[in-house]
Amino acid sequence: MATLSSDYDLSLSKKLTPEINLVATSKLSPEHFTKSNQLEFISSSDDLGSLVYSFFSLPSGNSISLIHYIDAPFPGVEIYINSNSPSPDKILSEAIEFLHISTDDLDWIHPQIHLI
Repeated sequence: MATLSSDYDLSLSKKLTPEINLVATSKLSPEHFTKSNQLEFISSSDDLGSLVYSFFSLPSGNSISLIHYIDAPFPGVEIYINSNSPSPDKILSEAIEFLHISTDDLDWIHPQIHLI
């Protein structure tokens, strides 16, 4: 089960997280990332509904967010990066490596991203 925290101030998160872009979706659940990467998922909500998310930095310093909507019709997470990122292809590749997943674990990749 994903680690959840309701003591997190979402307004602070929005200040720390600039505009973000959806770059891929994963078939893997938040629980997978909690077990395999010890990521903490935080409970929150937005205009689309209740969600859990994890926000962290990759070794390069680039930030990434994993988001799962509780009522989503699929178990996986959405992968977001900063919209001002100069190299989304490289950031998604780094995220895949950092999270110890493969492209087979993804069920969608943004059409403008070309993984090497």
